[in-house]
Amino acid sequence: MTLAVRNTPPLPRPSRSEDDLELAAFDDLIDEIGQTITQSALFVLEKHPAKQVSRELGSEAAMLAALKFAALAAYTGHVGLNDAQDELQMAMGEVMRNMRASPELPRRRA
Repeated sequence: MTLAVRNTPPLPRPSRSEDDLELAAFDDLIDEIGQTITQSALFVLEKHPAKQVSRELGSEAAMLAALKFAALAAYTGHVGLNDAQDELQMAMGEVMRNMRASPELPRRRA
């Protein structure tokens, strides 16, 4: 039994099997959830008793919390580790492109 469970092929990601109408709603969900997470993180960073921490430390805390949330969402959404890592790399690439294109955004220190 254990061997059968271990050798079961992974489930496909839900987004790989939906129709175009569902995928349009999926893209809207991504944007809205992302905005909500960002607003929630900013609210906590402003109101938390540890608000005296540096912006960089606050950003790192937000990133670690987001990664934990992402891991839980990946698990419940049947997204495997490799797919999750690919999505993280694509998201990082998108952020870096946006940062280069927006001179008014704060730059990362080396």
